[in-house]
Amino acid sequence: EREHSMALYEAQLGIMILDRSGILSDIIAVLSDMKVQLLQINTNNVSETEILISIKISCKNVDHYHSIVSRLRSVNGVQSIRRGMSQ
Repeated sequence: EREHSMALYEAQLGIMILDRSGILSDIIAVLSDMKVQLLQINTNNVSETEILISIKISCKNVDHYHSIVSRLRSVNGVQSIRRGMSQ
């Protein structure tokens, strides 16, 4: 048994979305479906129609991270995703 293969890494994402009813639950559903632990979530209104969602997630490795980002990009209303802190 290799303990190190079970290590999880924290990643911070900034997701720019167009505000629409249900988009936050769609994003959370993607994370839940992929069995991704959501460690933190914040939302900031950038304009009347855009919201920046800052999330901290745990992922297994770089490939897992990229697959999470790829799935999130496919959510209707997601404009862009960038890695890192938004503070």
